[in-house]
Amino acid sequence: HQDALRKASDRHFYDVITNGYGAMYSYAARVPPRDRWAIVAYIRALQYSRNAPVAGLPQTLARGGGLTMNRFEQGFVVVGAAGLVLCSLAASVDAKAMLSAWLAAAIFALSLPLGALTILMVHELTGGRWGAAVCQPLRIMTAILPLALILLVPVLIRLEKLPFAFGPKAVVSSLVMLHR
Repeated sequence: HQDALRKASDRHFYDVITNGYGAMYSYAARVPPRDRWAIVAYIRALQYSRNAPVAGLPQTLARGGGLTMNRFEQGFVVVGAAGLVLCSLAASVDAKAMLSAWLAAAIFALSLPLGALTILMVHELTGGRWGAAVCQPLRIMTAILPLALILLVPVLIRLEKLPFAFGPKAVVSSLVMLHR
C-alpha cells in the first residue's frame, strides 16, 4: 500500500504481470490477458478498500450496519438456536448418547470440506482441465472447514462421556485386549 503504487497506472500492473519485475518472472504464458486485467482490477479494489473515505461508502456500511438477513435466513437462525436448545436438553438427559450423535454429525460436517480439499489438492498435483468446472464450488466448500472443526469442541470437552473412552485407562485396557 505504498503511495507510489497507488499512483501507478493500470497498465503498469498489467505490464508487471505480463513481463515480470525484479525477481518476479513473467506470467504471460500462465495468465491470459483477460485474467491479467481482472487481477489489476482486484489490486485497485484492494487499494481503494484500504483507503476508502467513510463519506464514499454506502449509507448502511457507513453506519456500521452492513449485515442484514432476510426472513429466510432469519428462519435458519431460529431453527439453529432451537436445535442447540434441544441438544442441550438431550445432553442433560443422556450425555453419552448426545455426544455420540454430536460426534457423528461433526464427522459428517468435517467430511465435506476435507473431501473437497482432497479433490482440490489432487487437481493441483495433476493439473488439466478436468477440475475447471468444480474448483470454485470446492474452494467454497473448503471455506467451512474452520466452522466444522468448531463442532468438535463439545466432544473434546466431554471426551470421557463417550461410550468409547479416550484416555490412559482406555489405552491400557485396549493394549491388554490386544495381548489376549
